[in-house]
Amino acid sequence: MDVRQMNAALIDAALKGDLETVKALAASGADLEGSGAKSVTALHMAAMEGHLPIVEFLISCRVEPDCRTQYGDTPLFDAALRGHAAVVAALIAAGADVNARDRNGDTPLHVAAYNGNVMTIGLLIEWGASILTRNDRIETPIDLAIRYGHESVSGLLSRFLSATTEHCLA
Repeated sequence: MDVRQMNAALIDAALKGDLETVKALAASGADLEGSGAKSVTALHMAAMEGHLPIVEFLISCRVEPDCRTQYGDTPLFDAALRGHAAVVAALIAAGADVNARDRNGDTPLHVAAYNGNVMTIGLLIEWGASILTRNDRIETPIDLAIRYGHESVSGLLSRFLSATTEHCLA
């Protein structure tokens, strides 16, 4: 297999959750940070699909947790969007930037709020994600939660914001 084929096989194995193939390709010298279409890596695919064992394996191989697609998304965006809380926690523990911005100025908290992922939102905030960050459309995560009808998320974010404001004023 040439490098391009090996990268494609690695990304496909990560997408399917096939840890043994990922390990075999790593042992064969595959570029674990190699990317395919739109600069997507195996870590992006594993994070998107919630394949925690593959995410943990790639992190243990020192794969950069903040690698970006052509759209500026990191694996943390993918996990936050899909609500994979355990993957979000693993990526953050590995040093992923909770306040990274994609090409639209969105953060992982924006995409979690957009999709209504309460568990993911709690983790992101616990690890320092900014509730007040505005994207290029001047929207905060609270704005997105309200717009998309995620009342529990907008309530949670509002409570965090109130607690933060009270703490700063005390």
